Amino acid sequence: MKVVILAGGLGTRLSEETNVLPKPMLPIGNKPMLHHIMDCYMKYGFNDVVIAAGYKREQILAYFLSMGAPLLAKQSDNSVCFSFPTYTVTIIDTGQDTQTGGRIKRLAPYLTDTFLCTYGDGLSNVNIREEFDWHNKDNFYKKHLVTMTAVPPIPRFGTLRIDPSTRTVFEFGEKIQESASWINGGFFVIEPEVLDHIKDDQTNFEKDVLPVLAKEHRLYAHTHAKFWKCCDTLRDLTELNEIYSKQGALWLK
Repeated sequence: MKVVILAGGLGTRLSEETNVLPKPMLPIGNKPMLHHIMDCYMKYGFNDVVIAAGYKREQILAYFLSMGAPLLAKQSDNSVCFSFPTYTVTIIDTGQDTQTGGRIKRLAPYLTDTFLCTYGDGLSNVNIREEFDWHNKDNFYKKHLVTMTAVPPIPRFGTLRIDPSTRTVFEFGEKIQESASWINGGFFVIEPEVLDHIKDDQTNFEKDVLPVLAKEHRLYAHTHAKFWKCCDTLRDLTELNEIYSKQGALWLK
């Protein structure tokens, strides 16, 4: 199963650091955040990673080259693939200015079956295998095109309203409300049919796709109230490094 990591954005809120490195390559302890995210998936046996790169793509390529992995192929879509003993990594240039939905759309040739997806700037100990099983429970996948991790709210993130009996998301909003109890946690299970909801490079997955799926009752939630943190600012990066230094990789515990 493919694991898509959206890793091509500019990371403007972290410009102090992202002038040199793309946000997913910022270090947490002894390795980039991107590799920590991959570890979250590999813990549950998901080891076929597709990185949707863009801004400073060469830094991501350089990292995997430095690890000594053999380069399997360079394709006509400007993608490269590395093979490691326990996983493979395919890096695809999805453009510097492409929106999140557009990046997923550009990967269409690779996404012919159910796939996993996340952002290159968030870490969590969400049970990804359990989320995948929830997605398939009672054949819900035939109705729900996307299952998303829902986490307790932080004011700057979009909010969800969830039917507690079915876990169907019936409203997705960008502004937090006092009544909101869950927000988008950024770990997804997605059916390839969702690509039909993505128009072009400028389609934003969060603003243009998820709210539509919620209205259609085709967005499903997997709630998670344990560790979750998004690295959106320099303060977030500092906090993640402090957590790693004092408590280890909580996202793997």
